[in-house]
Amino acid sequence: MIILVVILFIVGAFIWLSFTVFPAISGYGSKNLCSAIYLQHRNAADVINEDLSKFPLSLGSFTVNENDASVTGSVWGMAKRKTIYRKGIGCTMVNDFSEADIRKQKFLLPSPTKTNSEAIPWPYGDKVVETTSTKINKALLQSAVDNIMQATTLDGYSAYTRATIIVYDGNIIAEEYAPGFDKNTVMLGWSVSKSLTAAMIGILVKENKLS
Repeated sequence: MIILVVILFIVGAFIWLSFTVFPAISGYGSKNLCSAIYLQHRNAADVINEDLSKFPLSLGSFTVNENDASVTGSVWGMAKRKTIYRKGIGCTMVNDFSEADIRKQKFLLPSPTKTNSEAIPWPYGDKVVETTSTKINKALLQSAVDNIMQATTLDGYSAYTRATIIVYDGNIIAEEYAPGFDKNTVMLGWSVSKSLTAAMIGILVKENKLS
């Protein structure tokens, strides 16, 4: 009886994982890998090693299809989730709509600005003004940046810090990037994206451009 109960528990747990956790792993992995490849222009093997190697994401298997610019994820061949890339729009996981319906969607995309950002001082442009201050110990500053870039997590894994920018008195005084990244690399915003989106919506409402 005990053995039967244990077997039923294992089978029930596996079924529950198949319908809940496994789709989350394959969906999360395919979306992030797709964005990293087509928006960050990173190598797929590096992304899997750095971003998707921890348990339970390590249970996922991911296949890149360059013919239709997509990534498909699964867990032991189950709970397959596909994410597709569309130029100018980004990566979208196929979920509520069919892939065919998603690919038929049309968007009015704004034209890129022709402003020479290199000639405009930061933060409105990309021109960085060199600053010298007796209040800044450059050796200690560089040591701090090195510690950040080489940081590890509490459980001993590499933190894979991608970028470090330190601002003092309105100016960038330190800036460093991991190999394969630079100031133009698109970065994951995580929860910061919610704040920026809320701010933009608030501005549009105030300008009567959105109700």
